[in-house]
Amino acid sequence: MKSLKHLLKSPAVLGMLATVMIISLFFSLTMTGLLVRQNQTFEQMEELDWVLPLGTYDRIRAAEAEGKVAFLVESASWSTDFYSELVDAEGKPAAYGWYLGDIKGNGLLELNIHPEGYFVKQNPNDSEHVQDLYGESLTWFQYGSSLVLTEVPGYAIETVTNRVLAIRQGEDITVYEPEEEERVMGQKGDYWIIEKSLPWPGNNLTVFYLRDMDFQIAMDGMLFDSIYDIDGDYIACTVITSGTYYRPPEEVVEVDWCVMTTDGNRVYPQNSAADSILLSADEGYCVFMEDHEHRKMYFYDGSAPLELEEGTMPMGPCIDGLISFKTDDGKYGVINKDGEIVVQPLFDSMSKLHQNMAVVVYGNDFGVIRLEGGTQS
Repeated sequence: MKSLKHLLKSPAVLGMLATVMIISLFFSLTMTGLLVRQNQTFEQMEELDWVLPLGTYDRIRAAEAEGKVAFLVESASWSTDFYSELVDAEGKPAAYGWYLGDIKGNGLLELNIHPEGYFVKQNPNDSEHVQDLYGESLTWFQYGSSLVLTEVPGYAIETVTNRVLAIRQGEDITVYEPEEEERVMGQKGDYWIIEKSLPWPGNNLTVFYLRDMDFQIAMDGMLFDSIYDIDGDYIACTVITSGTYYRPPEEVVEVDWCVMTTDGNRVYPQNSAADSILLSADEGYCVFMEDHEHRKMYFYDGSAPLELEEGTMPMGPCIDGLISFKTDDGKYGVINKDGEIVVQPLFDSMSKLHQNMAVVVYGNDFGVIRLEGGTQS
């Protein structure tokens, strides 16, 4: 017993006991802090307006057209049978009487934008049937998953040959066949975006240019290194200033980051800024980074720019006055155009906003939230 008392009085043993107590206290406080923050996160989430509460889905996708929004909920992880379910903006089943099928079996659901509105498509027997949410057949085609419908009513891109097709009931008509070394990338606003490969010393040079809806070369054949967004009369882009479609650039390719009008006039920034990254041309504003640290929103009307908090990156685009953002620790939230936080940065991922709604991911769970503070609130 004396030896035990003597041992407990030993400075080395006392030091070890103190260290253990400090570590235990630190661990306890850390766990308490984590639990408090986690409880705060859950409380903030509970205050949100949920269209679909967080659940163990494999994926939720959204589509919007003609003022309507629908969400495709795909295959529950806890079920042995994969399934797809289509729900409306109230979180209720949208495909009344429609065959939902097993996506591993003889049916495949997709949600996309169709000229007559959003649609679901099912491909039994290797043919595509486009249907609305109530099961009415809109059209059909034989291209399988290689056909991509565009935002423009009546058009689609056949991805194998890159032809642009005009879809009619039960038939299609080729309206544009890309030239050699070209590829139709898609459509934004009133333009088709065309990728072009130019002969170049060493490797070919890949550039982009625009064609109008009649497939005529637009903007005097201006070449772009990147086209980030086209919204109305504005284009957020990296323009190649050393050449055009009719005159390939010289050996040194000069580029310029900017938002310009479709007339070719620069809007923002007024001076070249090689360290700026443009994100969007939506709703009368553009976003870029200064020195890759200080983020600002610039408005075309000349009003004072909105300076975002340090460690916050706008993800865009701005929809109905709302814009999603991401923090340096990878969490997503939403702010409005006045810089007010509408949704705290709580989520691991967030989709594009659809009429003040967004698909969100937290851990392995998916859900859909409805936001307040936008122009449609």
